[in-house]
Amino acid sequence: MKNYKVVDKTDNLKTPYLKIILCRSELVKSQVTRCKWAWLTLIELLFGMSLLNSIKIISTVQSGYNPKRFSIEKHLSIYIPSSRLTRCFKGSILELLYYKYHLSYLLLKSAEPPYISDEERVIYCSRTRFFVDKDYITGIFELQKKYDFLWLVINVTTTTAAYCVTPENMWIFTSLAIEGIRRFFMHSNPLPLTNI
Repeated sequence: MKNYKVVDKTDNLKTPYLKIILCRSELVKSQVTRCKWAWLTLIELLFGMSLLNSIKIISTVQSGYNPKRFSIEKHLSIYIPSSRLTRCFKGSILELLYYKYHLSYLLLKSAEPPYISDEERVIYCSRTRFFVDKDYITGIFELQKKYDFLWLVINVTTTTAAYCVTPENMWIFTSLAIEGIRRFFMHSNPLPLTNI
């Protein structure tokens, strides 16, 4: 019996997901300021895992015209898990879905372009439906890993700062508080199983 070597020389494009999360693309730079991007990144760190789980669930529902590549079309608000916390941040989460998940990550595609009012400075997505492009579905797992990494960086940074600044064992409470916040936001939101 021979032990054959397995070779696959297909180009696997390396996407710098950490850079995509933290930095605006050329397309988005003209639409979103740095401060707004920083706010959307914070919202993404808080709600990103539950949004990605929602996208994964909706992506399993087949569309009629190309079921292998696209999911069923839904409004952006359907991708938001239902909870009191997400209702408080619904506007920011909608912007996160549009600017990051749609324009930057390309996970969500629009079936038709949304109406943009330059006078009001509003993008109306109420009549626009979005679907998951399954060609980009592997990006979900990369994004989840990057969210975990960023939370680790936040935890280590705040714990180290607390250790250097605060008396005695306060750094332990800081670390526990950051981990508690991470787990609360990432795992407490129910998934949108209705209206799929």
